[in-house]
Amino acid sequence: MENVKQFAAAMGEVVDAAARKPGRSARVATLAEAIAGGLGVSTRERGAIRVAALLMDIGQLGVPRFIVKKPDVLTVREMELVRHHPGWAAPIIDSVPALEQIARGWRPTTIAPMAVDTANSSHATKSRSGLAS
Repeated sequence: MENVKQFAAAMGEVVDAAARKPGRSARVATLAEAIAGGLGVSTRERGAIRVAALLMDIGQLGVPRFIVKKPDVLTVREMELVRHHPGWAAPIIDSVPALEQIARGWRPTTIAPMAVDTANSSHATKSRSGLAS
């Protein structure tokens, strides 16, 4: 699991850099893991939650860079593309065999429904940066 955590942390940094939000995935992962611990989630599951949190925005790699960098309000079409980024995460995660368990959790079957619902409903805004912070 340690190699998976290191891979997820590295990918989180890549996504953070692409979205111009350094350290965001690590902060979210630390918070998610702490909340899970406070809820009594097992150490093993907290590790999986941490990995999922580190990879939460990996679908943003599918959003065209001109949209991510756009300083103005997004068009309706651009917002549609941004809103699709949570759906682009699962195929990326599915392509990494070591993430099989987490990929299964990505679908609404376990603790993931809250994370998926949150990602789908609150990620995309018409903010100046084009992406929610």
